[in-house]
Amino acid sequence: MLREHAQFAVILALLGWIGVKQSTDDAKEPEAPTLDSLTYIRTVTVPVGAEKNADGTPAKTIELDTYKDWDFGTVAYVSENGSVSMVQAMPNWEFRTGIFPNGGMTALCFQPGTGLSYLLDAEGNWSLIAEPTEEGKEDQIEVEIGDYDVAFDVDGQFVYALRTDSFSGRSWKLVDERWAPIAGNLQNWPPQAEDK
Repeated sequence: MLREHAQFAVILALLGWIGVKQSTDDAKEPEAPTLDSLTYIRTVTVPVGAEKNADGTPAKTIELDTYKDWDFGTVAYVSENGSVSMVQAMPNWEFRTGIFPNGGMTALCFQPGTGLSYLLDAEGNWSLIAEPTEEGKEDQIEVEIGDYDVAFDVDGQFVYALRTDSFSGRSWKLVDERWAPIAGNLQNWPPQAEDK
């Protein structure tokens, strides 16, 4: 009798295992979601460690593919060996608005990463706010990559704007639809290395 119970228990266990195996085979693993929002930006070559080895030979470099993820607002760096690093992406554009006392409205939009700025003109079009020029030259000074913000206000019929770069500490004020640098302790930014 004990032997029959043992055989019966083995048969039940075997049938249970077959049932579980069959159900797990039928239930396929859910597919990972595909992110069609990833946009390839560029590949950068980055030195590992110092720029040169002690013997003067170039340092080893690795390549990083850069992707912008529009769904999650991140930038992904994928290395040659497949490791991934994600960082929060800066917004592409920010907007500031102001209301005139007579009911009209104006606005300014800018890129936080580059400082590129546009002002909404009287016809309702975005017009580029020009960068400053060097004294005696016509070419505009190229704005460096940074972390820009704009304070914007309207008083009567006048528009006031102040652009700052929290990375370098530089600042500009809006004068005649052009950014004019505010002189101060960071006037000669970036600092130059001293000759030894």
